[in-house]
Amino acid sequence: MRDTSSIGNSTEAMVLAALVRAGYKPLIPFGGGHPYDIALDMGGKLARVQCKTGRLLTESAVFFPTAIWCRNMSYRSYQGDVDLFGVFCRATEQVYLVPIEDVPAKGAYLRIAPTKNGQTKGVRWAKDYVIWPRPTEENSTRPLASVTALAPSALAAMPVPV
Repeated sequence: MRDTSSIGNSTEAMVLAALVRAGYKPLIPFGGGHPYDIALDMGGKLARVQCKTGRLLTESAVFFPTAIWCRNMSYRSYQGDVDLFGVFCRATEQVYLVPIEDVPAKGAYLRIAPTKNGQTKGVRWAKDYVIWPRPTEENSTRPLASVTALAPSALAAMPVPV
């Protein structure tokens, strides 16, 4: 039987470490029951981060849930409760920071390898969301500017950690 608490704790620790290494000022909410695991102090504004464990599927994409599976056998979206998903995938040994508006309501895929049919339009590339190990220009289609560039528009004007 899987120990989901240990898996979640490990993921949260990896995301927290990646945020610290990237120069962010993470805050840990006191107690349980919050819809987010970490808050980021972004120059006086807070960004709420929900940590998720990513699973590598067929060596081509990292999958992570973007909703909560409820006891009444339905999904509840994180929309309005979090700003970013902090995703750690043990198979890729990477941490991704993904804005909630970049992903569908139930689950998301971050593409690792090119599609078999060569499609690129509409593909959510994992390399564009990596915060640890730090991406380089050669392996990212987005500028290296910061994770703030990935954040919701309300956070885009906030200072970038150095």
